[in-house]
Amino acid sequence: MSEGTIRQVGTPHEVYHRPADRFVASFVGDVSVLRGAVVGRAGDRLTVRLGQRSVTGALDGFPQAVPGAQADVFIRPEALRLAATGEAAIAQGTVGAQVFQGSHTDVFIETPAAPSGRVRLRSPAGEAAARAPLGSAVTLAIAQPDAVCIFPPEPA
Repeated sequence: MSEGTIRQVGTPHEVYHRPADRFVASFVGDVSVLRGAVVGRAGDRLTVRLGQRSVTGALDGFPQAVPGAQADVFIRPEALRLAATGEAAIAQGTVGAQVFQGSHTDVFIETPAAPSGRVRLRSPAGEAAARAPLGSAVTLAIAQPDAVCIFPPEPA
C-alpha cells in the first residue's frame, strides 16, 4: 500500500519475487538496480542486455518496451554474485563497502551500470573479505538468472 492505494495483493513470496511495480520491488526487501537495453521480447518475456550478457524477465512490469529502449533490471542482493574469472559479466565496479551481517556480508559495489551508482550483493560471510577486499575491482554475475524484474527507467 502507498498513499492510500493498494499497489499489490499476493503472498509474501509473490510480492517479493514478482513485484507489480518498482515501488513494491523497492519497498519489500533490498534490491539492486542495473540499467540495461531491451534487446527483444517473446510472448510474455522481455530480454535486456546487461554488460556482456542478456537476462530475461516478465514483460508485465514494462509492457510498452521496444528493442533499444532503456530498462531498469531489479535484482535481489542474494541473486547477485562475484563473477568467476573469464565469465560474462553483467557489470563491473569497485568494492566500496562491506557490512558483515552474521551469516552473510553485504558487499556494496560502486558501478556506473547502476542508476544510483551502487549495487549490493550478498556474499557468504567468509568469501567477501577474501574475494572482494575494499577498493578492489570486481565483476558481477547473476546467481539466479530467473530472479530479475524489469521496469521502465525512472524519468530524469
